[in-house]
Amino acid sequence: MSETKGFRMLFCIVTAMLATVLFAIGGNKNWELTGTNDWETGTNWDPDGVPASVNSDDAKLFNGGTARITQDGQSAQSLTLAFGGGDSGHVRMESGSLAISQNQTLGRGGTGTFTQLAGTNTAGADVVLGEQSGGFGGYYLQGGSFAVNNGHIRVGHLNGSTGEVVQTGGRLEAMTSNKYLYLGVDAGSTGSYTMSGSAVVALTNTENYIFCGEYGTGTFIQSNGTVAVKSYVMVGRRNGSTGCYRIEDGTLDIDGWLVVGEEATATGTFEVKGTAPTITVGGQYSQNSLSALKVELNASGVSPITVSGAATVNGSLTVAFDGTDYGDLADTVTIINAAGLSGTFTSTNVVAPLLGVEVVYDVGSGDVKLTNFEFPPTGTIVLIQ
Repeated sequence: MSETKGFRMLFCIVTAMLATVLFAIGGNKNWELTGTNDWETGTNWDPDGVPASVNSDDAKLFNGGTARITQDGQSAQSLTLAFGGGDSGHVRMESGSLAISQNQTLGRGGTGTFTQLAGTNTAGADVVLGEQSGGFGGYYLQGGSFAVNNGHIRVGHLNGSTGEVVQTGGRLEAMTSNKYLYLGVDAGSTGSYTMSGSAVVALTNTENYIFCGEYGTGTFIQSNGTVAVKSYVMVGRRNGSTGCYRIEDGTLDIDGWLVVGEEATATGTFEVKGTAPTITVGGQYSQNSLSALKVELNASGVSPITVSGAATVNGSLTVAFDGTDYGDLADTVTIINAAGLSGTFTSTNVVAPLLGVEVVYDVGSGDVKLTNFEFPPTGTIVLIQ
């Protein structure tokens, strides 16, 4: 045998052995325990060994167990919590860090949840909460940072799926441009986002959007905290979708547009409660004929939607009062303050104890105002339904 042939044969053998080793190293890492134990313990996984993205390991939990993260440097190629009906899998991050180089899928078919008290969770691609029919995915962010690199956040993905995010603290951030937060992606899906406390949602790169109801049903409830969006917030985007955004306190800062019902048969509802919130829109406000603006006044009025561009109104307006002493309410309350104004609401609804109100469209100033409030005479008992 010549020296050249011998070298080629040796090279082929070494290459084959290396490929076999790499195949053996990479692949599924399945969580073995049904209770709660440490992610960082190798014997808790099958095959043994802590998952690692460098080994192309896919971490999977589907037997009802909970992996607890407390140390820095944890990783995997992908993370899947629950595959099918009856499956469940859970992660609880108390401290430390987790870096998933590809997708994080919670509730592909069963129930998958991720609870984050502190630390840093980084997704290298899409985050999916509730992927297939019957799948439920929940993310519960109490502290720390959840950073999504180069991926969308899909809360309720395919028909029949349900996803939710409950954020009471910490920071959720999209790290790259052209990435979106979807609530209710496909028709028949349901997605919700509830935030309170000191929570921060930062979608501040170019072409970052929030879609409450892409084709399905999406709901965003902001009781407090800060939401910053570089591009649009669309509440009811595609035909047949249903979306709702309700703000009770905190700050909603949109560089682009606030769109309530984009396509003709999309139904959106934007709700403002009291005077605690701050709502600023750098672009325009737009509301289609099937959508609604709802405002709930207190004794001081209601926070206006402040729009740097023009506002186009349509659809319905609902005015409610929170039941406090309405004797101090101003004669006129501004609900939209824009640079320009077109359109009118096709219907105005009042909720007891309010008996009536006049809507004023001030085209010159770009404002929509409420005046001539009608309340029951003092001492009258009103049944609030």
